[in-house]
Amino acid sequence: MKIAPASFFEKKRSKKSYLTVKRRCPLYSFLQAVTLCMSLSLLDALQITEDVMHPFAIKFVTLDKTRKTGGEVIELNNAVRVGSKHNMKDNDIINVKQIDSHHHPHHVHTHLILEVNHQEIFL
Repeated sequence: MKIAPASFFEKKRSKKSYLTVKRRCPLYSFLQAVTLCMSLSLLDALQITEDVMHPFAIKFVTLDKTRKTGGEVIELNNAVRVGSKHNMKDNDIINVKQIDSHHHPHHVHTHLILEVNHQEIFL
């Protein structure tokens, strides 16, 4: 009959105690609830951006596959969603423009949106 080494039992015990503390800790469940309340789903965020009468704040990451550039985080505080001449729904792209600016609209891939109205986005 073989006996397992003491380290085998210690690893199991420490892992098990961590999981029970994680499940029973009221602070852990409270932080999860607060994080979920402070974030939006992607569909809710897109519905917020569809309203043309109300400007919104948006933070997103740039990406251009043809030029192999991107990774820049852009934040627009007073933005509205504008139309396009092309159908961009196939590529999940929206056009967003700063209200006070005369610059061209930004093409934003919906899966690269980080925040809308200072609320994080989850997929």
